[in-house]
Parts: sequence; C-alpha cells; structure tokens
Amino acid sequence: MSEFANQFYPSLEELKNRWLRAFAGAMSRRGATANVLPGSEADFKANATSQQAVVAFANNKISQKNWSPLTSTGQQLLDLCQAFGVEPRDAGAAAGQVYIRVAGSGTVSIPADFVCVADDGTKYKTTTVNLGVADGALVEVIAIDGGKASNKPEGTLLRWEDASIASLKRECEVAEGGLVGGRDADTEEVMRSRLLSTISTTEDGYNWAQVKVWAEEANAAVTAWVYCGILGPSSVGVAIARADGDRELDDVIVQQVAAYIAGKLPGRARLNVTSVNATPTNICLSAELPATIAAGGAGGGWFDIRPWPNATTGVVSVASYDSGTKVITTSETGGTTGIAVGTRIAIWDSTEGNEKFFHYTVTEVTSTSPISFKVQGGPAKDHTGAQISADAANLDSYGATVLKAMLKLGPGEKSSSYWVLPRALRKPSVSSGNPASVNSKLKAEITNAHKEVSDLEFVSVSIETPAVPAATSDPPNILTLGTLSFIASTA
Repeated sequence: MSEFANQFYPSLEELKNRWLRAFAGAMSRRGATANVLPGSEADFKANATSQQAVVAFANNKISQKNWSPLTSTGQQLLDLCQAFGVEPRDAGAAAGQVYIRVAGSGTVSIPADFVCVADDGTKYKTTTVNLGVADGALVEVIAIDGGKASNKPEGTLLRWEDASIASLKRECEVAEGGLVGGRDADTEEVMRSRLLSTISTTEDGYNWAQVKVWAEEANAAVTAWVYCGILGPSSVGVAIARADGDRELDDVIVQQVAAYIAGKLPGRARLNVTSVNATPTNICLSAELPATIAAGGAGGGWFDIRPWPNATTGVVSVASYDSGTKVITTSETGGTTGIAVGTRIAIWDSTEGNEKFFHYTVTEVTSTSPISFKVQGGPAKDHTGAQISADAANLDSYGATVLKAMLKLGPGEKSSSYWVLPRALRKPSVSSGNPASVNSKLKAEITNAHKEVSDLEFVSVSIETPAVPAATSDPPNILTLGTLSFIASTA
C-alpha cells in the first residue's frame, strides 16, 4: 500500500490476485470457467505481467519521494530547491571586535584585510582601515572562512600574521560579546525548511517574503523578519538574528546583509536593517512529577521525598555567595520550607554556549532567615542572581527543551502606532511562525517531549512579551532565556 495520501501502490501478490480475479470474472461473463489455479497458464501470465507492472509502481513511488519537499534527499532535494530558487548558502563567518595591543603610548594604523589567526588555525581579517588607534582600542574583524569553528568567546587570544606594523604587538584579544555569527553551510534539513517556507509564501514582486529570502541568502547565520513600510511609504525594515546565544549579530554582518538587499532593491526609498536586542527573561515553572519510590511513587521524577523549592516557597534565588565560607544565601526566609541536609538542588547557568544545570547536594543549612546553606564540594561558580530548582531525574532534559523553545522565538513588533500598523506588523507574523512571547506553547513543548510531566504551570515569567523599541529604526527586542528553575507543585 502507498504511504502517500489517495495513492495505491500494490505489491506483487496484490497485482497478481487482481489480474486473476479480473480474468476469471471476464471469462465468467462469457459463460466459461477459467482455470486460475497455481501452475495454470493464467497463473503464469498473471505472474509475468505483475512482475513488470510492480517495477513501474515502485519507480513511481521512488519518484514521489524524490520530488516531495517532505521526503526528498541528496541531489534530488537540491534540484527541487533550485527549481524554487532556493540555493544552498556557504558557511557563515563569525564577526566581532578585538582589543589591540600597542607598545608604549603611541598609536598605529591598521589596514583593511589585516589578518590574525587563532590557535586552532581559524583566520580573521580587519573589515576597515583603522587610523591612529591606541593600546586597548577596539578593531572590527570577520572570519575569512565561515563555519561554527569561527565563533570565539570573549578573552580568546589571536595573533597577527604580519609583524610589519611597528609598535603593534602580535597578540590581540577577543572583546566582550565574542566573535559570533559563525554557522556551517546549509544542511539538508535547513534546505528543506527554507524550501517549505518558500512554497508556503511565494516570493514575488519585491514582497516581504522575497526580502526575507534575500536577507538569509546574504549570510548563512541569518534568520530574518520583515517590517513592511515601518519608516513610511516604500520603506522596508529587516531584523536579523542568529540561532543561538543572545541572538544578536555583529554590525559587520548587518552591513553585509543591508548591502546585499540594497543591491536587489533599486530605488527603494529607505532600507533599515538591524540585528535584534536581546531581552533576557527569567522563568520559573512548577511541575508535577512522579514521586520517589521511597515515597510510594514510580520514580523517574523528583529526587527528594519533599522537593525544595516547592509551591510553599515559590521562586527562590541566590541572593549572594561567600567564596570564603562557601555559603550560598538565598532570597527565601523561614525554617519550614523543606530544605535539609541531603536536599538535592540544581542551578541554571546561562553562560552563552554553556547553558546547563549545575547539580548540588546540601550538606549544611547555616541559616533560615534568610535560608543559607552549603553544598557538597562547594558550588562550581558564583550563582548570584540565578534561581534554584528542585532536582529531578530528567531536569537536564527539561532545561535543554526550554532553551530550544526559547531559541525558536522571533522578535516583537517595532511599533504600536495605529498609524503604522497593521501594515508594518512583523512578517512572518507571530501567529504563523516564530512566536515572540513566552506562553502556553512553551509549556506544551515540555509536556509533549517529557511524558512523565503530568502538570506544568508558570510560577513567574519576568518578561512575557518583548517591548516595542523607542524608535521604529531601532532593533526590535527578542526574548532570550535568562535564569530558569523548576519547583515542585506541592510542598
């Protein structure tokens, strides 16, 4: 049978049986009885005919798979994408700023395309001429070859390849924000996603869908949203973001995308291309999970018989940390909230590229007003400002699911003016793709992925919907994950 709706692909036996039934029926209508038993002449003819026909059906089935945007792979997928004007993008290059080092109190001038290299061999070049820059000045660089490997965190040391500039020290240091925006070339799944987007919204006549495609063609790191007429008639606004971290892209990539779109839009009155403005939101969720086996439950949920924090405490945060005594002081007061020696907790770390839960076991409760405690081995880092979770068997997976869901969000609107809207509403719209707000859809992501979560409710979301920027020319705000916690739904 067929896996395609409304289509039937019979097997060899089905074909043969249909042939024999048709033959026997035709003979019966003529008043004759046909011999269709195994080994008969009719049986041999049916077998031979069916063997030829089943090949044709099989080839048609393969062809359907090859030319369906949902199932095609390899070269067939690329050919299908090309037919709709979707071309694979090369790897995206990371960009950002570096601190230069200059000997003495003088200045140096650094030309454009001056090359520096990281320890792993990744090369970067300056994007513009930098005249008269002193020690500690910031210089913009972009990777020569794209890919995720070109992303580098703040503090990474690079080395200038050319030593010809007097007084310029050979080492420079990646500045705050890191080198970001590096992305590998489009995979099959990325190509499929772009193809489906193109099919669902036709790009034609300089419409918003075509502008979105152009923005994403310019750099593989880019996901784009369009705000038609945001700055008046014949204007177009474009916001671009990356798929990880704080979602923000460096000005070099913004300028690259703007130049590419401008080349496609001759005579456009005004083009406004920006990145996005990251707005971290802190989320606390109360979860109903299986109780421990010791408490008569099925296990696979909370680690403790009486999890802490819980519904009685509500949100609990780390107020301070004493690195000398290793004492964690919280925002919670009161001695009857359930924390004790042996209580297992977890704290979310929102460091970009290292987002995860750190897991701890309480070894001493040093105070109950406010609640302060020590953990086994001491905390791995200072978690001041982070929320505390009750620990559970699958807590790491819950955190990864929330992070993935947050990275699916798109930016908010750029205007709330009735004179500008609805023409300038974000495209794709918040209802059709990449919602902008933290809502029940995020809860559904968790409960759908983790069947042991029988109930889930928001306890606190510090920012549910991104604010409208001060000016329509400013970058739109996009929600990112700040601190995260899960607490028990019962005390």
